[in-house]
Amino acid sequence: MPEALIKEIKKAEEKANKIGEKASDEAREIIEEAREKAKVIVSEAEEEVDNLIEGKRREGEEEAGNKRKELEKGLKKEVNEIKERAKKNMDDTVRLVLGRILKKEK
Repeated sequence: MPEALIKEIKKAEEKANKIGEKASDEAREIIEEAREKAKVIVSEAEEEVDNLIEGKRREGEEEAGNKRKELEKGLKKEVNEIKERAKKNMDDTVRLVLGRILKKEK
């Protein structure tokens, strides 16, 4: 084989090696960029999930607060009704007791 042909083959091999190295470097860069993008996506997703959880927690607290207020309102109404009945019964009881005391004194 002529020496010129051998030199061309070596140059082609060197060029192929350089192309392979460049491709490997580019592949590493692409992989690194993909990893960085994945980290950003995961971080954004985690933040979004945290925001959703916080929103649901606030909604739950608000709903619980509203239900508590409704229960308190109902209980206050019941308490007032019981107080009114007790007051009426107390008036009747006082009249009854006074009536008996007055009868005994006669």
